[in-house]
Amino acid sequence: MGMQIASTMTVDTASSSGNCVWNPQPLAGSPTPNTTIYVEKQLLKYYNSGSTPAPVPGSGIGCTPSSRTIVDKDLQVQRVKFNKKPIALLGDTLICGVSQNSRALTGPGIGATIHIGTRRGG
Repeated sequence: MGMQIASTMTVDTASSSGNCVWNPQPLAGSPTPNTTIYVEKQLLKYYNSGSTPAPVPGSGIGCTPSSRTIVDKDLQVQRVKFNKKPIALLGDTLICGVSQNSRALTGPGIGATIHIGTRRGG
């Protein structure tokens, strides 16, 4: 299958530091604001530096939840851009705030036909 856009359901990989582990979690949180890109007649919820993925709980003694951050220049796939900013695709990474480890975006993703700024209904 072709490129897949990361969505609210996309899960990343685990990260760790010392005795703490931050397990894989769906991105969820607050995707980048969008009013013009639709997938299957629904506004696309996508991620880049304008989004805030949900924090991930830490497991282990004294381990705290961690934020996750997407840095546009770190989106290596960068084949899909909107308003000159990349959109995270499966295979791209984000950063776990506490550990500073990269967490790869694994799936599921969105790969359906995308209509941008069109009145076409299907």
